[in-house]
Amino acid sequence: MDPRKSNIVCDQRGRVKYVSGIFFDITSRKQSEEALQEGESFLSSIFASILDGISVIDLNFTIVQVNPTMEKWYKHALPLVGEKCYAAQHGRSNPVSHVPPIAPWSPVNRTSNHTPEGNDYQSVVGQMCMRSPG
Repeated sequence: MDPRKSNIVCDQRGRVKYVSGIFFDITSRKQSEEALQEGESFLSSIFASILDGISVIDLNFTIVQVNPTMEKWYKHALPLVGEKCYAAQHGRSNPVSHVPPIAPWSPVNRTSNHTPEGNDYQSVVGQMCMRSPG
């Protein structure tokens, strides 16, 4: 209840006689917020449990989110979030010119890429590239 839109009337002993004002039922809004938070928590747990390395990159090649596997592979470059993917993950100062642009929310492209040097992984692994609209 907004105190600027309400009035509490008390008797001489200070007990509330009545309350007048405008009240809003926010039950459905609170339920929607809780459902959204549960959904975000669920998706976050799935993202964190995927064993492939995943980076979410915006249209400017800035890393928005990584899963724990990427943090493990690129621990020498932490923190990854906020960094340019080509710098943090490939040691480059500019993006590679021959990489075709990916349309936002297009189907995920899987490309082969070697894991970074200095880790226990010696094989070629899949790298998932996802971009969020900027």
